[in-house]
Formats: sequence, C-alpha cells, structure tokens
Amino acid sequence: LAREVDLNRAQRVAHVGSWAYDIAADIVDLSDEACRILGEPAGSKGNYRNFSDHIHPDDRARVTAAWQAAIDAQTPFDIEHRIIAGDEVRWIHQVADLEFAADGKPLHGICTMQDITARKRDEDELRELNQHLEERIEQRTTDLELAKEAAEADEHFMQRLIDAIPGQIAYLNRDLRYEFANKAYREWFGRSADEMKGIHLRDLLGEELFQKSLPFVQAALRGETLSFLRTSPELEGKVIYLQANYVPDVKGDQVRGIFGLFFDITDLKTAQIQLEQLNDQLKVRTLQAEAANLAKSAFLANMSHE
Repeated sequence: LAREVDLNRAQRVAHVGSWAYDIAADIVDLSDEACRILGEPAGSKGNYRNFSDHIHPDDRARVTAAWQAAIDAQTPFDIEHRIIAGDEVRWIHQVADLEFAADGKPLHGICTMQDITARKRDEDELRELNQHLEERIEQRTTDLELAKEAAEADEHFMQRLIDAIPGQIAYLNRDLRYEFANKAYREWFGRSADEMKGIHLRDLLGEELFQKSLPFVQAALRGETLSFLRTSPELEGKVIYLQANYVPDVKGDQVRGIFGLFFDITDLKTAQIQLEQLNDQLKVRTLQAEAANLAKSAFLANMSHE
C-alpha cells in the first residue's frame, strides 16, 4: 500500500498516469493520475471500458491506425494526441509495451500517459511567435530591399546629375581616398569608375602634383574653404587653367572629407590675358601718340616763331 501511495504521488508530480490493458477482455485499469488526466473520478479506475471515448474525434483514426500498426509489427505503441477531458481539450503522450501470445495474438498492454498540454501550448505559442517573427523579418527584408532600390535609384540619379555638371567633381575622405568622382573628373585622369573608387590621391596625381596639392588638402581638412586658380600640364601645347575649390565636409566639429570642384576656365583666362595684352598695346600706342602730338606741337611752335 505504501508503495502504491508513493507511486501515485510520483505520477501526480510528473503528470504521468498509467494504465494496464487486458486486450482480450477489453478492460482498462487506470491509475489515479490517469483518471485525473482523463477527467474521470478516481472510482472509475478499475474495469474502465470507455477510454476510446476520450480520444478527440479528429485524432481517433490516427490513434487507431498507430495502435493497429504496433500490434501488427509487435512493437511499442508511441503517440501524441488530443483527448476530451470533461469540457477541456488536453494533449497526452502515450507509450505502451505490448505482450503477445506465442501465436502473435496481443494479450496485455502496460501504458504510461503523460499530460503534455502545457508543453503543446508552449509549442503553439512559440510557433506563433516564430511565425510572427518570420513575418516581421520578411517585411523587414522587403522594406530593406525597397529602401536599397530607392537608394540605388537616388544614387543613380545623383550620379547622372553630377556627371551632367560641366566641371570636375570628386570627394576625398580623411584618408585621402576617393569615394566618388564624376564623369568629367574620371575622364580628365583617364580612369574608370571602378579604378577611381578608393584610389589614394597620391596614386592618382603622382608624387610631384600630390606634393603641390597637399598644403591645400591639409588646409581643407582643418575646415578651411579654399578657392584658387591652378594650371594643369599643357595639353597639346596649351596651358589649362582651372578654378579649384576645396569645400570641407563638416559634421558637428569633425571634418569627414573634402569636396573638390574644378572648372576649366581656360577660354575665360585666355580672353582675359588677350584683353590685358590689348590694353598694354593700347597704352603703348597712346603714349606714342601723345609723344607724337607733343613733337608736332613743338615743331609748329618753332616754325611759327621763325
């Protein structure tokens, strides 16, 4: 009796009931915990014949097929299914060890019955949570893809816009590496977009031109905006004049890089030089004319006096 009390207590703590099945007589002997799981009073534990009535209608065919398969193969019966316990639906896990006669006829079954309702509820909640999480991840992925497409479209538009500007535009980060350059800038140095990406200023300009440009670059990295005239090596015997502008990219108190803007003003500078030369020639001619007038006046004065 003491061992039976201890066994019932252990089954109650573990939510595991047991039953013995006389297959020939079709009688089930339930333990106290098995009665509780099925929602039956403890007095029903002996000579119980209505176990199949507790199987959920949607699971009966599956349970019957599993039971018959265990008998046919003479293997343990092992299944999870739902039961009706009063007005409550519960999940149980059953494992039965079957005993067979010499001719293979099933005689007895010793079965454990574990209430796994809480576990199944947790699994359902976890499944719903995972599904919700997957939906959120899918939505987030879609949003990121749309954002990426929008960013790529914006970048493409900005690149086209910058390429259309009649000047050379580039951006250097603090490490003096190019992050972008427009078409005119790339063509000036004979570089492709891939070749320009990440190239160091020294590698692009060469050591001599790099050293000439370095003081201006360092000043811009200190936050100074610079605008000055510079010349480029002669192209087909012609000196190229560029209006150079270095604009710091400032965020807060930190200079993150430099925008470089260069405009070819060769025609304007050439016209200015020609105009200055004409002015100089005009001044010379004016002085020459004034000298001639003075000489003429002096000659006429002398003639009149004589």
